[in-house]
Amino acid sequence: MGAGSRHWTCSAGLFVAVAAFQLLAASWWLTRFSRGPLEQAWHWAYLAPQRSATPAR
Repeated sequence: MGAGSRHWTCSAGLFVAVAAFQLLAASWWLTRFSRGPLEQAWHWAYLAPQRSATPAR
């Protein structure tokens, strides 16, 4: 086994660690919020033109 195979092993380990983190973070997020962060931004952007420019009395 040369230095090249060590590089791929490290890359695969990093990929598995990042994927596991994303799975855990996504499940944590969705237990606390009804939408994902990008979905929430889209929702706010959709509602923005419908908001009145004058403050409520």
